[in-house]
This record gives sequence, structure tokens and C-alpha cells, in this order.
Amino acid sequence: MDYQKALEVLRIFKNHGYEAYIVGGFLRDRLLGISSNDIDITTNAKPDEIKILFEYVAVGERFGTIIIKYGGCFFETTTFRSEGEYADSRHPLDVKYVDDIRLDLERRDFSVNALIMDYEEKLYDYHNGISDLNNKLVKCIGDPIKRFNEDALRVLRAFSLVSKKGFTIEHSTFEAIKTSNRGLLNISSERIDTELKKIFDGDNKLEAISLIVKTNTHLYLKDLSEGFVYIINNNINSSLQEFYALSFYLNGKISDFYHFSRKDREIIDKSIKSLKNENILSKRWMFDNGLEISKLACFLYNTFIEKLDYDISIKYQELKIKSLKDLEINGYDLLNLGYQEKEIKEKFDIIIDKILDGSLNNCYNDIVKYLKG
Repeated sequence: MDYQKALEVLRIFKNHGYEAYIVGGFLRDRLLGISSNDIDITTNAKPDEIKILFEYVAVGERFGTIIIKYGGCFFETTTFRSEGEYADSRHPLDVKYVDDIRLDLERRDFSVNALIMDYEEKLYDYHNGISDLNNKLVKCIGDPIKRFNEDALRVLRAFSLVSKKGFTIEHSTFEAIKTSNRGLLNISSERIDTELKKIFDGDNKLEAISLIVKTNTHLYLKDLSEGFVYIINNNINSSLQEFYALSFYLNGKISDFYHFSRKDREIIDKSIKSLKNENILSKRWMFDNGLEISKLACFLYNTFIEKLDYDISIKYQELKIKSLKDLEINGYDLLNLGYQEKEIKEKFDIIIDKILDGSLNNCYNDIVKYLKG
């Protein structure tokens, strides 16, 4: 649906005298047979002209970008442009609109991301992108050092193509990464986290992470360098959350650079601290901490202490109760039975332990009978 709507958008531009093309990762993935609805459009229409033709959200107008809303779909649409100097390894100081799509494509990152398609579904390839796509090759457009110095996130995007698409990095592009990756120190944690998610979601993540270490890129990813080396040396296939926990365990503290949600930070923090608890992964410990913390703590336990011979998720599902809400008795019942408020927590602790170890049924009458002795 999004693809057909995008073609309609291109026709509207054409009917009003403008050039417009689908560009970038959508076409790359389409040629690889990968489904995607993340469609970007480029056009010679200026932002003010785009806003006349379509409903829109102006999110990056300073850089020539408008999000078009059409037919229930959203398309990030950018005016053909060239770019000035970069001051922060991420954003140009100024942009200049151009009329020639080929000038616009020269500023883009990799050849496989510089393919364009018009409203008649005709494909244009000015940078040998189809050949590189067929060879699964990550190759910068023009001078690779200049491309990476313009936007340091392109370094991580190269590794993402290795991880998610099974690409190989072309030699000059690979060598340029070694001298240009320092710019990652200027990139926000949110941007880095987004790219790391893509890398850790890929089927070839260990190959990509190996290249991150070989190029010394890990040295410029704050508070994560030890973690990268550790998982490569020990061949650990982790999720991104597991990798963060592993890295921060090695560091001895959770990084303040990465802005986790309160919940995610608590999961990582409790999982790391749990390794000091001799009752870790006991039934009561799992009851008190829940499945997410139990799984992450188990990963750390397997990694740093001892390899367990069971699946923690199965063990957790086998618990007879998993929260206070599962109990067939509540605090009001205990008050009605004559217990004081200060006694209730102690009684609950006893009841929970008995049910978890199988010596007491989670049945109201059985619990009352037990309490009455």
C-alpha cells in the first residue's frame, strides 16, 4: 500500500512540473527481496512548494526535509541539495538547493543507497549501486573519508549492512573507517543506540562486531569498548540489552551517557547486582524480580559465573505463582482473620515461600487452614 501511495505522490509532483523519485534504503531492500514500508522521496520542489501540494509535518525544514502525509501514509521528502561544511560530525552548517538529482546523490553515503526510481518505476543508477548490491558490497560514494567525516553515524550504518544484509565492506571504505570513526564521540547516545539496535538485530552481528573491533571503532563508543572485545573473544551472541548489561558489569557501573527508560535501567541494574546474591535464580528470587530481570540475570550468570543447563524462561513459567496477584488470599482476608497490618508482610512471605516450594496449595481454604495451625 505505501509503495503504491508513494508512486501516486511522485505522479502528483510530475503533474505539477516537478521531478521526484523514491530514493535510498527502500529500493535497496526491494531489490534484495526484503519487504519495507520506509519510503523516502527526493524532489526538486522546495519545501514551501511541497507544503502547497500536500498535507505535511515540518520536522527538518531547515535541511530541506518535509514529511508528506498522503493516503494515510507518511513519506520523508527532501529537496535536492548540496551541503556545506559539517561542524559536529552529523549536521551540515548549511544546505544549498540544487536542480540536478545527480548533485544530490553525490552527498549520500553508500552506492547501494543512491538508487532512485521515478513514477513509472524506472530505476536510475548513477553510482554503480546495482553492481555493488549484487556483490553485497558497502562502498562509499566519492571520497569515503569525506563521507564519514560529514556524518560519523555512517560508520555504524556500514556495520549495520554487514549485520543485517550480509554485506562486505569495500577496501577503501573499510580503511577510511579506521581514520574517521573518532567522530562517533560527537554523536548523541540516542543516535548510537538506534544504530546499535540494527547491528544487534542482524543475523551476522558477530561478523559486524568483529569488524567494529578490528577498525578500533569500539574505542569511540562510550563505555562499551570492553564489552565489544569480550563478546568477540568469547563468541557471545547477545541481544543489545544483554550487551549493555555485560558491558556495564565489566565497567563496574551503568553508563550515564545512554538514556535508558526508568524500567530498562532498573532491569539492567538489578540484573547486575543480582550476581552478588547467593540465592540468584531461586524460585523466590524469580518471583520477586520477574521474568525480564530473571532472563537478563541468567545471561550474566551464564556469561561470568557458570553455564546453567536449563532454560530460565521455562523455569519461570513453572512457578506456581508469579506475583501477589496470583495468590488466592489478599491483605483484606488476613485483616479479617485478625492479623495486624504490621504482621501481613511477614505472613505473605511465609505463604509465598510455602507455595513456591510446593508444601502449600495456592487455595484459600488451604492457606487459611495453614495459618490457623
